[in-house]
Amino acid sequence: MNGKKMLALLLAVVMAVMPLSGCSMKGAAEQPAAPSAPADAVSADGTGDTAPGEEKQLKIGFSIITLTFPYYVKMLDGFEAACKEKGWDYVYTDAGMDVEKTVNDCLDLTLKDIDALVIASWYGDSLQDVFEQCKAANIPVFLIDTGSLPPDGDYVTNIGTVDFDAGYNGGYWAAGQMKEAGKEAVRMISFTTATSNGRNRADGFVKGLEEGGLTVEVVNEYLGDSRESYMTSCEDALVTYPELDLVFAANAQGGLGAYDACVAANRPEVKIVGFDCEDEEVELIDKGTQYIASVMQLPAGMAQQTIQNIEDYLYNGATFEKSTLYESGVYCAQGALTTEDILGSK
Repeated sequence: MNGKKMLALLLAVVMAVMPLSGCSMKGAAEQPAAPSAPADAVSADGTGDTAPGEEKQLKIGFSIITLTFPYYVKMLDGFEAACKEKGWDYVYTDAGMDVEKTVNDCLDLTLKDIDALVIASWYGDSLQDVFEQCKAANIPVFLIDTGSLPPDGDYVTNIGTVDFDAGYNGGYWAAGQMKEAGKEAVRMISFTTATSNGRNRADGFVKGLEEGGLTVEVVNEYLGDSRESYMTSCEDALVTYPELDLVFAANAQGGLGAYDACVAANRPEVKIVGFDCEDEEVELIDKGTQYIASVMQLPAGMAQQTIQNIEDYLYNGATFEKSTLYESGVYCAQGALTTEDILGSK
């Protein structure tokens, strides 16, 4: 066979094979590729990398008010665990208790290709711009334990305890303890915050004491933002009000600051009820100190329920009330008591 015939034969073979190869490539291109994790997200294994064959169904943004308080650390832990269990990406920001940073963080998160935004804030009345931007971007907003919300806020649901009711549980329980100790009237101080959350908790606590059968005199109320600031306020109160029966704190930092001050002043007769049921509070309660109880909230459980709500909303068409109630109770020497345990058939 001469060279020309050999070349012609080779060309014929190539032409016969090319259509088959073209069909094979087209079929491969039509197969959907598994999405990769966004560069700024944390993947299900916590590394930010997508494992071979790992599919990321959703990416969730989370703006959290602070990671200074263990309450919010537990909330973030629950959020991360729930996302990882579902294989979802997530990205979170810490607002450092700053209202402007809260808003800016949320607006920035809407630009990170998220499928839903979760917010845990003290400043619900400052989120209107966030709601509007999320609505324009078709990003549903889910809130955790966020107070001061505008009535027309465009969010799916706010999951949390009712602060007044949670405080009421603590006050009603404390009234029973005081009456068992022979008290019919108490003089107390309360430690709260500049937000409606703290205010409502303190108001509920006093109402619970009163409806539990006590005459209550609130001799002073103090604002604070750290264990140290609450300790300083309690030191002043112990000098100013030598006859003091009870301290209520609307957060764990307030309760622990009050405990530090009472121990330093050798005032074991002053009983303390805190809020948030953090590990150090539980330890003091279990030891039988003057720190007699802490109102329980379950931040990790709220976060995990929120992730489930997002899945149900986006995939199953679920609808929610604007406010989703989550359980609260009191931790004391008898263990964890529910609202039903405390109030009974009241």
